[in-house]
Amino acid sequence: MTIGQRIREARLNRQMTQQELVGDFITRNMLSKIENDAATPSVRTLEYLAGAMGLPPGSLLSDAPAEPRPEGRLETLQRMLETRDPRFAACLRDAKREWSETGLRLLELEANYAQRIAIFEEL
Repeated sequence: MTIGQRIREARLNRQMTQQELVGDFITRNMLSKIENDAATPSVRTLEYLAGAMGLPPGSLLSDAPAEPRPEGRLETLQRMLETRDPRFAACLRDAKREWSETGLRLLELEANYAQRIAIFEEL
């Protein structure tokens, strides 16, 4: 999969338009060229696009699935709220559910870690 295809797929998965994604950073026309592999984005542009979609920098360079950065998701939600995007409520619900699930996984890892330390100290 090309960088342009990864960008388009990530954008569509987040139900963002090209204009919503680019903001004032680059033109919508330039993003279209990038997504169609008619132009190659700079590293700075890739970092901006990843951040605007709540992805870690560099995630668009690899086919490996990237976990969203919480701060990027917050920025996206803030922008949606400010522009009165009708998808805001649904995206907020999804984010809260995902963060709750992540929090539970972190608690399980912490408990597992505490158990392993206790076992190690007994030896």
